Amino acid sequence: MSPRQHESEGRGRFGIFRISLRRCTISGVRTVAFDFLLPTLGSAGDVIPVVCLGRGLVRRGHSATVVANEEFAERVQAAGLGFVPLGTRDEAQQLFAD
Repeated sequence: MSPRQHESEGRGRFGIFRISLRRCTISGVRTVAFDFLLPTLGSAGDVIPVVCLGRGLVRRGHSATVVANEEFAERVQAAGLGFVPLGTRDEAQQLFAD
């Protein structure tokens, strides 16, 4: 890891998080950009707000990766975010059926 990067991980109020810092320049201003890992479980009502949060972070120069069921892969990737699958489509359909 270079001296310009820093990584932190732990358990926060909303679950496990991992944040990596990197220095960058946005519109001529030196700033620190973060790499956010945004885990979420549940239905679209749980995932869509996290996608909106991720899009806002990306607009501000950060990167964001959503961890969710593979049922939501296309939606997350269409929003310009990274995606890591957690669970299968079949598991999501069983959850939604209950």
